[in-house]
Amino acid sequence: MSGPLFSIGGLASGLDTQAIIAQLVAIEAIQLNQVTAQRKAVEAEQSAWNRVRSAVTGVADAAAALANPGRLNVPVLTSSNPDAVSVTGSMTDGTALHLAVRQLATNAQVAATGFDSANALLGTGRVTTATGAAALGLTGVKAGPGLAAGAHTLTVTTASAAATLTGTAQTGPVVIDAGNNSLTVTGTDGDPVTVTIASGSYASAADLAEAVNTALAAAGTDVRAAADGATVSLRTADHGSAATLTAAGSFAAATGLAGAANGTDAVIDAGGVTTTLTHVRAGDQVSVGGLTLTAGTGGLSAGTATVHVFDTTESMTVADLASLVGRSGAGVSAAVVTTSSGPGGTEILFTSRASGTAGAVTVDFDGFAAAPTLTTVRAAADAQVVLGGRLITRSSNTITDLVPGATITLNKVTAPGEDVTITAAVDPADLLERVKKLVSAYNTAYDTAMREAKSDPTGNAVGPLNSNRSLADLVNRLRGAFTSSVGGDGAYTALAQVGVRLGRDGHLSVDEAAFTKAVEQDRDAVTALLAKTGASADTRVAFISTGSKTPAGEHEIVVTQAAQRARVTGAAFGTLAAAETLTISSGSKTVEYTAGAGADAADVATGLTAAMRSAGLTLTATVVDGAVAITSDGYGSSVSFTVSSTGSGTGLDGLTGTGVDAAGTINGQPATGSGQQLTSAEGLIVRVGVTAAEVAAAGGSLALAPLTYAPGVAGSVADLIGSFRDAEGLFSSVEDTIARRLEMYDKRTDDLERYLESYQRRITAQFTALELALARMQSSLPDFSSLANLTPAK
Repeated sequence: MSGPLFSIGGLASGLDTQAIIAQLVAIEAIQLNQVTAQRKAVEAEQSAWNRVRSAVTGVADAAAALANPGRLNVPVLTSSNPDAVSVTGSMTDGTALHLAVRQLATNAQVAATGFDSANALLGTGRVTTATGAAALGLTGVKAGPGLAAGAHTLTVTTASAAATLTGTAQTGPVVIDAGNNSLTVTGTDGDPVTVTIASGSYASAADLAEAVNTALAAAGTDVRAAADGATVSLRTADHGSAATLTAAGSFAAATGLAGAANGTDAVIDAGGVTTTLTHVRAGDQVSVGGLTLTAGTGGLSAGTATVHVFDTTESMTVADLASLVGRSGAGVSAAVVTTSSGPGGTEILFTSRASGTAGAVTVDFDGFAAAPTLTTVRAAADAQVVLGGRLITRSSNTITDLVPGATITLNKVTAPGEDVTITAAVDPADLLERVKKLVSAYNTAYDTAMREAKSDPTGNAVGPLNSNRSLADLVNRLRGAFTSSVGGDGAYTALAQVGVRLGRDGHLSVDEAAFTKAVEQDRDAVTALLAKTGASADTRVAFISTGSKTPAGEHEIVVTQAAQRARVTGAAFGTLAAAETLTISSGSKTVEYTAGAGADAADVATGLTAAMRSAGLTLTATVVDGAVAITSDGYGSSVSFTVSSTGSGTGLDGLTGTGVDAAGTINGQPATGSGQQLTSAEGLIVRVGVTAAEVAAAGGSLALAPLTYAPGVAGSVADLIGSFRDAEGLFSSVEDTIARRLEMYDKRTDDLERYLESYQRRITAQFTALELALARMQSSLPDFSSLANLTPAK
C-alpha cells in the first residue's frame, strides 16, 4: 500500500492530518492483518504436513525393505581369502565351494624391438595383427600383398582331427608280458615302426598309455598314445584325411587297438574364400583368402579370429603405427616403450585387450627394409582353478559362468595346498535389523505427528496441526497397520507374537531375544508375517509384486495368449555350397558371423551362438528339422532382432523375430501383458509360464489355479502409505485443501490491499479539500491585526 502523493499537513487547520489519516487507515487495516496472520497459520500447517509426510515416507521406505520377499533371506557371499578370490552376486543358501587358483589369466604381449626412437621412420610395409588365431591352432598369420588393409575375419568352420585308433575300455589291471607286448604302428610317413611295451601290470589306462609313449618316443615315431578315461588311444601328430595310422601286433590285438584310420580335414574360411586342408602339420603354411597361415601343434580348432592389416608409408613413424593400431579396434593395444638409450632401444609393445588364450595376439611385419625382431614377452594364458579335484579353465580372471548368479574374481594364485572357501549363508541378524529400522521409522513418524499436534497444559493449541482430523486419521490407521492381525496360514499372524509390541506411550518396541528366537524356530513363518506373499497350486503361476490397491485373498487368472520368445527359422540344408556372412542386430548391438562353404546346420548354429553371445546378444541358434533357428532368451514384444545374409543357403536373410506378450484376465478384468507377466487393474503382477499349445488345448482360454495374496505387516504398511500418497490419497487431499485456503487468503489479501489504497486516497483527498476550504475562508476575512495597536479613548 503506497503513501499519499502529496500532503498539505494541516496548513489551514493546524491539525496533524497525516497522523489522522494513518490512524484511520490502520483501523481499516486490522482485517488485513487478521488475514495475513491466518495465512501464516496455514503456511505453518503446510510446513507441518511436509514434516509429517517426510517422516511417514521414512516408514514406507523401511517397510518396502521388508515387504518384498525377494529382498529377504538373501544369502551373503563370503570368501575365506578375498585377497586371492573375491565373490559377488547371489548363490543358494548353504552353498560352499572349495577352490584353489593355480594360474591367473593373462593378456598376451608381443614386442617389436630394434627401433631407434619413437620418431623413427618405418618406411613402406605391412603389419598384420590377429587376435584369437592361437585358439584356432595357428602360430602365425600374414597378409599377402593382394589383401586390402583393414579388418578381416578368419573362421575354422570344421576342426581338423588326427588319425585315431581307440582301444577297448580297461575294466581292471592290464598285464603285459611276452605274449602281448609287441606293437607295430605305421604313421603318415608310411614307415612301420615296431616297439616292445614294457612287461608289467598296469592299473589304469593312463599308466598303460605312459608305457606305450615311452616305447614310441624311443623308436622315433610321432605317433602317440593317450588315455581317455578307461581307454587307450593312438593318434598321429598330423591332422587331416592325409594323416593315416595303422596298428598291429599282439599288443594292438589285446587292447583293441588293431586297425587303420584317417584323420579329419579342416575347413577354413577367410573373407568368403573356403579352403579344405587335407594335411595339417605343425609349421606348415597354407594360403587362404590372401592370408598365409602357419599351423601349430595339435591341429586346427573351430572358431573365429579377427585379422587387421595396416599399411605403412615412408613418412609414418613408430609412434604413428602404435597409434594406428590402438585406434583400429583390432583387439590389440600398442605402446611405444624405450627400454634403453641409443639405437635399437625402442620397441612397440602389442598387448591383447582380451585375456586368455582366446585373445592371444600374433603380429607380423612384412616388406620392410629393416623389419623389427618379434619377441613374445608374455604368452596368453587361461585362468586355472581346481574345484572338486577337477581343473577348470577360463579365459578371464572374472568368472561368471561357474555358479549361476555369482561372479568370482581371481586376484592371485593361492599357496600350494591352500583352498579358498566361498560360502553363501543367510545373515541371521538381517531380519532383525530390518524390523528395528521399521520400528524406529514408525516411532519417528509418531513423534513428529505428536509434536505437530501438541497442546499446552491448559489445552491451548501449540502445534500447527492441533485437533487436525486428517492427522489423527493418519496416526490411527498407521498404528492399526502395525497392530492388526494379517491373517494367512502362517504360524504368526501379528507382530506381538514375535516380540514387536506397542507401548502405552504410543511407541513400538522390539524384544530382540523374542524376535531372534522366532526366526530361529521358523524363519519362513516370520518372513510370511512381514512380507508380501503370493502362492498358487499351479506351478506355472509365479507371484511378482502388487500395488497399494491390491486386495488380499484369491485372484483368478485366465490366460488367453501365451508369451512367446522372438524366433526365426531358416530353410533346411545339407551343407552350404558357398560361404555366407550372417548379420544379426538387436537394439544397439550387431554381430557378424561367417559360415564357411561345406558347413552344415549344426556347424552354423554352434558358431553363430558363440558369436552372438560374445557380442552380448541373448540369442541362441539351434537346428530344427535341418534348418537353423534363432531364438531369444526373453519373451514379449519388447524383444526383437533382424537377420541379413550375404547368401541364401541358410534361408535366414531378411527375417525378423519379435516376441509376443502374454494376454488374459485377472479376476475377470483384462490384464496388461508384458513378456510372461500379467498386471491386473489393481496392481497385482504375476508371471504365467504357459505355452501356446496349452492355451490352444484349453480352447483359447486357460484357467489357472488362483493365486492367494497375503500382504504381511510390512506389505500392509507399505500399501497403506502408498494409498496416502496416491493422487486421490490423504496427502493429496490435505495438500489440495491447504492450496485452496492459501489461494483464498491471497485473493482476500489482494482485495483488502486494493480497498486500503482506495480508502487512503479518498480520505487524503477529503482532508486536502478541508484544508483548502479553510484556507480560502481565512483569506476572505478582514485583517484585524492592526486593531491590536489601538489605544482606548480616555
